[in-house]
Amino acid sequence: MFHFKLYDDERLVGLNHKEKQKIINKAMKAYRKQHPVDLFRRLTLFACFSFIPSIVIYVLNGQQWTLSWFCVSGLLLSWKLAHDETPAIIPFLSQVLAEQ
Repeated sequence: MFHFKLYDDERLVGLNHKEKQKIINKAMKAYRKQHPVDLFRRLTLFACFSFIPSIVIYVLNGQQWTLSWFCVSGLLLSWKLAHDETPAIIPFLSQVLAEQ
């Protein structure tokens, strides 16, 4: 995922990239244990913002913009979902840092 704000946390400044990644992955796993992914919500959002508009673009315009819209909108949706989850992960990051 794209949890960029977690990598910029001031408590992780002195660590190298592998250590940061290890700590953030532990925090993500702890978050996912308490808050599992709502697969129905994710698939519905993906269908509404990526798949259905791609089909509409294909019907109206041909293949020109279909694949590019599908890829770019999927990437932007992933960024948006990760950005929305990041504040909820910060307490788990604190918990992982306290354990070490």
